[in-house]
Amino acid sequence: MIPKLLAIGARVRRIHVPEDKPQKWDAADAVAEGADVHSLLANAIPVANGQSANRSRSPGGGPASASPASRNPDAG
Repeated sequence: MIPKLLAIGARVRRIHVPEDKPQKWDAADAVAEGADVHSLLANAIPVANGQSANRSRSPGGGPASASPASRNPDAG
C-alpha cells in the first residue's frame, strides 16, 4: 500500500504501534479506541521514496504501521 500512496504524491508516515496491540493494529484502530491520534501522528516517522514499505520493528522494539498522514492536514 505504501508504494501506491507514494506514487500518487501522498505523504506517508510510519506510526509506533504500542506493544500491547495486535499485529494488524493501526491508526484507524486508535481512532476507534479514542486514543490521542494527534500525538500518535505527531510522533510518526515520514516514509520517503526508496524506503522499505514493509512492516518493520520500531526503534522502541514494537511493530510499526503505515498511516497516510496526508488525509489529516494537521498531521504535519
